[in-house]
Amino acid sequence: MEAVATDPVDRDTIRAEVHRIEVAVHRDLTGLVAAAERVRDVAAVHGWTHEVARARLVLADISARADRLEDGAQAERDILVEALLADDALLAARAHHLLGGSLDRLGLMTEALAHAADAVRLLPADAPAHLRVEHTMLLALMSSQQLSGNGFRSSFDQVIADAELLPTPDLLLAALNSYAWLLHERGEAADAAAAADRMRQVAERTGIRLNSAALDTAARVLLDAGDLERAEEMARAAIAPDAASSSRFNSGEGMLTLAEIRWARGDADGAYLLAAGAEELAVDHNLPEIRALALRQKARLLAERGDYRGAYEAATAYHDLWATVRSRETDSRAVLLQTVLHTDEARRRSALYEELAERDPLTGVWNRRHLNRILPAMLGEHDASGIPLSVAIVDLDRFKAVNDERDHEVGDAALCRIADLLDVELTEPAFAVRLGGDEFLLVLPDVDERAAAELGDRARRRVAAEDWNELTRGLPVTISVGVATSTTASTQAELMRVADDNMYRAKRAGGNTVQGSGQGAAPVGGSPLDGPVRNRERSPRGRGDRRRTHHEGDPDRTRPDPDPVDPSAPADGRSGSSAPVQAAAHRPPVERRWAERVAGSALEAALRRRPDPSPRRPLDHPGPEVRPHRAGPPPGAEVG
Repeated sequence: MEAVATDPVDRDTIRAEVHRIEVAVHRDLTGLVAAAERVRDVAAVHGWTHEVARARLVLADISARADRLEDGAQAERDILVEALLADDALLAARAHHLLGGSLDRLGLMTEALAHAADAVRLLPADAPAHLRVEHTMLLALMSSQQLSGNGFRSSFDQVIADAELLPTPDLLLAALNSYAWLLHERGEAADAAAAADRMRQVAERTGIRLNSAALDTAARVLLDAGDLERAEEMARAAIAPDAASSSRFNSGEGMLTLAEIRWARGDADGAYLLAAGAEELAVDHNLPEIRALALRQKARLLAERGDYRGAYEAATAYHDLWATVRSRETDSRAVLLQTVLHTDEARRRSALYEELAERDPLTGVWNRRHLNRILPAMLGEHDASGIPLSVAIVDLDRFKAVNDERDHEVGDAALCRIADLLDVELTEPAFAVRLGGDEFLLVLPDVDERAAAELGDRARRRVAAEDWNELTRGLPVTISVGVATSTTASTQAELMRVADDNMYRAKRAGGNTVQGSGQGAAPVGGSPLDGPVRNRERSPRGRGDRRRTHHEGDPDRTRPDPDPVDPSAPADGRSGSSAPVQAAAHRPPVERRWAERVAGSALEAALRRRPDPSPRRPLDHPGPEVRPHRAGPPPGAEVG
């Protein structure tokens, strides 16, 4: 440690080394553990906590790419908590990215996709270019595995184009490898071959040797294309002792690929010897998944030879072992989910989760806690400037009948729809609050009483015009609105009292009306404000699409919510000042997941959704950029 402490190094040098090793893991892991440990130790001596954490993430990534997935995931999760507490967006994005890769290796694709989306969204605009490419590549891969159609092509095209601009080709090769395997898995042989050819051309042009996983991808694609000679050349290179990023798992997988090629070339005996060799390797080094796949291949080859007893024994051993593999992976998933879902006080104190505490869990709009924190300061600002601020209390008419005559689930759904309808009328910096029960508050900065009453009446007419029959089965849903403005009430308590009084005046007038201090009631059919409802589009995704727009303090804390399965969505996503912005902001996906997990349902749901044996990544997969491993069918399926 003394030698490290006296090393003459500056922070920019350490950062450059972090960037180098973050990219290098995509080509070859040789020497990277020592390099990451040195960066960690030097940065620790100088107190550079961000660089220390980045180096720790590299070490966690290497663990997760080998056979220590739970250890790697635990470290990634711990660093994510540290990043959130430190409000370090770049570090949080990086931890989300790597944790998403770990979850994907366990087959938890839904959870992996959510983390991959967070990794892209939280990445600052000035983040290093290689992180932008790497994060969007994982999101594109996660999205493509869960969606049908060809939308993934444009995403990968953009990732590849961005990777071409990087100073080293490692991420470009990784992206082409993922793209080629993805096309291969989808049965698009010609396009897969084109991507694999481009990958080989880039490697030849830059003088970089393809790693074992990329060579195996190329061999698989060539096998499908019928180019058996070149496929065998690639497969033999993949299992060569000096292959980059070679591991025992990769060697076993490569031997199985070569066995299929030899079988396709008519050499059944050679194919059997390779499958038996893969099984022996798996037994010696405790690789049960490779052994199961080798047994499956042996069963097929023995059946072709006519050795049906041997085929039956190999098939039975395969199915028994595969059941054990799936059980082990289920246990690993449970351990990892417990790691991810673990509730600790430090994470709850982070700024990210403070917002969740100020959200109404049913409708997603702000709650009283947020109102009480933000409104007094806003009133002070408007009082000093002389610009009015108005509020409108919105109360549902005869809502008790909906709950009593239908049920509370119908009532909850109606409240959520009301929140959506109110949202349509709000633009930044206005926002909605659920006060409790069936009562909402609209906070309208820079709006006088007349304009507030007009907005309230547009909302009233929109609610009345909504088709409620399917939900409430004939019970009408309307609102009464009471308006107040800061020019006649200077404190929050007084403003709320005036608005509440006006709301009850609207109720006494028969409901479905708007009432302010300076005007009479506006009954349906007799209001001078009645007319066509303004044609502002309603959000197609409803309350789940609310975006945070209210500028509470640092404007950079405002985060967009692009569709997490759309890697082309902008990273900052802020709306222009002239565009309508939904003011009742949506909780970011990470917070929605947190709420579900605190409720205790996420773990059980995830385990119920655990995937069947299908193409996915193994526990010790080389990395998120490399194609999923081909797993066998579930026990009971035919073999051969």
